[in-house]
Amino acid sequence: MAQRRTSGEGTIYKLKSGKWRAQLSVNGKRLSRTGSLSDVKLWLSDQKEKKRKGYDLAGGDIPMSEYFDKWLITKSTSLKSSSLDTHITTIEKYLKPHLGTLKLKDVSPSSVQAMINSLMKNGVSAGRTRIVATTLKGIFDTAKKLRIIPYNPVDGVSIPRGKSTKKLHVWDKQQVSTYIAIAKISGDRLWAALVVAVSTGMRIGEICGLLWSDYDRDTRLLSIVRQTADGGGGDTDLKTESSLRTIRMPEFVARELEEHLLYQQNEFFVNRIKDDGKMFSSRSGDILTRRSLRYAHYKAIERSGLPKIRFHDLRHTALSLMLVSGVPVLEVSKYAGHAKVSMTLDVYGHLIPSMGDTAANAMDDVLGYVPDRFIESAFTNIELTR
Repeated sequence: MAQRRTSGEGTIYKLKSGKWRAQLSVNGKRLSRTGSLSDVKLWLSDQKEKKRKGYDLAGGDIPMSEYFDKWLITKSTSLKSSSLDTHITTIEKYLKPHLGTLKLKDVSPSSVQAMINSLMKNGVSAGRTRIVATTLKGIFDTAKKLRIIPYNPVDGVSIPRGKSTKKLHVWDKQQVSTYIAIAKISGDRLWAALVVAVSTGMRIGEICGLLWSDYDRDTRLLSIVRQTADGGGGDTDLKTESSLRTIRMPEFVARELEEHLLYQQNEFFVNRIKDDGKMFSSRSGDILTRRSLRYAHYKAIERSGLPKIRFHDLRHTALSLMLVSGVPVLEVSKYAGHAKVSMTLDVYGHLIPSMGDTAANAMDDVLGYVPDRFIESAFTNIELTR
């Protein structure tokens, strides 16, 4: 016989099978739980408490596969296309296969931990696993803010923190000099863009998005405020807030830019191309695509006979040369547009072998020379106080 309760209080009754069922109506939708009497009583009490606190109890019944899709639709209006593509891949390849059939309300820390363990067991790298966990945490944070769930099940889960084992592929000073010389001597119209890349460590999209109005030719200050989208889809936001920065061009880079400006003005005049202020452009004056700049990079490598490295490795090369030349890591981090100095140290810290020597030498200067008379005086004072 059902235990009658007032409206909104729910109902508990015994089934013919001997089990018990609790039911609760929320916004016209009936929620239920079947089990032992103590189990359903506990469930009903918990649901009523969540309802009292304003949680969307019915919203938690949605399958995770559907909630993932809804989350992506919501995020599509605020995320860059590249970030959205990363989330889509993460959800389709990793999250849906492991959690897609569960209801949102039923995902627990143990089920998330089981997914993490499975990924690692099946050869997914620690870095990729952290990306999966971070994406999932963001999804549940949204559900928590909407009061669909009371807590984030990713919190407290053990996530691998192993460091990347990828080896940096960089050139030394002599190789960089060869690269710059070959790019310029060969007459490649984008030689100055390659010089900027290997000398400043700017990202490829940042270079493609530069305007002459971003550059003060008197002070050599360059404001990095935009980047082009991969595929030539026009300008898009920078990677992070810290990517928005102003850097000073080295003097030799400034000279190359002056020469490039003259070359560009002549090219536009001869070919009757409208000059709309792009620092680097296609032959027709349109946006310079990342693909075109990468092509120029690989052609320069082919002509020079240098070890082949990716265009992004020019960034690693520039920042590495700064650090081994003694530029303070904080300055390099700001120059690179890193969100945190720790990011710079994590990637390039091993390239600063003199850091320990610098600290040791500094302490030698401060404390290393203690005259004998000071030591003798110290012992005398000790004896007097006994």
